[in-house]
Amino acid sequence: MNVYLSRSALYVAGFWCLWQVSTLFEFAPHVNAFYPAPGLTVAFTAVFGWRYLPVVFVGVSLGNHPWQVVWEFSWFDVCQVSRQSLVYGAAGLALRGLELCEVPLRRTSDVTRFLGVGLAAAASSGGLAVATFLAFDKFPPEDAAGVFLSFLVGDLSGVLMAAPLLMILFHAMESGHQRRLARNMAQARYAAVRAVVLPAVMSSLGFGIAGLGAAAGNFGYVIMLPVVWIAAQQGITGGVLAAVIANTSAFAILRALDLQNYSVVEQNYSVVELQVLFAATAAIGLLIGGAFDDRRYAERVARRSGEALSRMARAGSLEAMGSAIAHEVNQPLSVIFIEAQLAADRMRQGSVDDEMTRSINKIQTQADRASAIITRMRESSRDGGGLALSSISVNDEVRRLLRLIEPDIQRSGAEVETFLARDLPPVDADPVRLQQVLANLVLNGLDTAEEAMEPEVRIETRMADRERLVIVVRDNGAGISPEDREIIFMPFYTTKPRGVGMGLALCASIVEGLGGRIEVADAPGGGAEFRVLLPIANTDAP
Repeated sequence: MNVYLSRSALYVAGFWCLWQVSTLFEFAPHVNAFYPAPGLTVAFTAVFGWRYLPVVFVGVSLGNHPWQVVWEFSWFDVCQVSRQSLVYGAAGLALRGLELCEVPLRRTSDVTRFLGVGLAAAASSGGLAVATFLAFDKFPPEDAAGVFLSFLVGDLSGVLMAAPLLMILFHAMESGHQRRLARNMAQARYAAVRAVVLPAVMSSLGFGIAGLGAAAGNFGYVIMLPVVWIAAQQGITGGVLAAVIANTSAFAILRALDLQNYSVVEQNYSVVELQVLFAATAAIGLLIGGAFDDRRYAERVARRSGEALSRMARAGSLEAMGSAIAHEVNQPLSVIFIEAQLAADRMRQGSVDDEMTRSINKIQTQADRASAIITRMRESSRDGGGLALSSISVNDEVRRLLRLIEPDIQRSGAEVETFLARDLPPVDADPVRLQQVLANLVLNGLDTAEEAMEPEVRIETRMADRERLVIVVRDNGAGISPEDREIIFMPFYTTKPRGVGMGLALCASIVEGLGGRIEVADAPGGGAEFRVLLPIANTDAP
């Protein structure tokens, strides 16, 4: 409840501030260069969901009429508040619920879908606004087309400029990674300075020159140049930040020139032309930034593909080396066994005490055991064999594991929750190997969750379908990037500074040997979720 209230207060205060800021960019009564407040609504509902729609209505109401209570609203005010709340709240929910794009934006495909949703929302809002104005006789019908276009482009530019940056902030809040975001911002401070200073200087120069005469007004497009340059170097986040700075700097220069009676807006640009320029600048920053992030992603995939090939070669070498070691070690062990047996026979024929005989018998037993272990390792590395299968309860294995790793849980300071379904059927598995898989996943989750403000690991068991059950291990750590998910189960791949990269590969091998499958996905609310699917035991077998 405290989290809900704190987020609600943040939204209401943020909407009021952005609404007041937008009045600084007013061309004429009720006509602004851009409206960042709808971008806040889109980002807020896209990250936090439908439960905050009532908060959106409150925030929009206070932003539009801060000194008036709701029951004193006119019907016109109610229509305006409802339009802004429902249209842009629905746009955010569409991005979230339909999974049209990743939040925050990461790729060109995300940007394209985000642009489509933003355009559809701005068009819907503009159409409803015009209909409301006409219904209440706020302007003559012949002005409807111009008002609609102004609402459309002004809202769209605000959404494109505000929503992507706010998505990053809200996503960090929702996943508990505020410190990580602050650390990343500190590391990128020089890039951020470039993204702020260069667009501001270029916009000031471009629109300052434009103020010298009507003919020079055609040079307003120069504000796009620093945005393109920053987006091509820093991706989506840098491109959007540069667009925000370029647009606000350009408008500030125009206002300053107007105050000196240059009348720049009237001489060089219509209101809609400036709004289109600002919206186009923001869209270009998003699209070129998305193209840069796509290229960076492709480079990472290519690099990791090469690393994967190298790991596969090393894995093949390791398997061959393991087989050779097993072969070489098995021979001296056989000799030890034989020699120890002969020594025991000779000693039995002479005057040897019982303690000596028992010691030599232990040599025989341990040599036999070592040989059996190495044989089992060879079988396991070859085709997943060597499993001592029995019918076991996964819930019992989970409880047994938590008792075993209780010291690790206490050291981590994380909260471990279990949600174990009742009356689950047994599975045919090697209990030792299954414990090995679960221990690896849970301990990895504890390590990853350390970055969260409130580290948490959740273990859940349930039926996946009629023939399989699933064990879910979920953490609220940093999560796993899409490119890492493709290779995370490969040998020698690791994200840990001191990791070997064999833990998850061994887990996958064991689970596949049990006839199951292991999967990884994003956890709801941030973090990673590993799912181990195992076939239930065949109770009809004789």
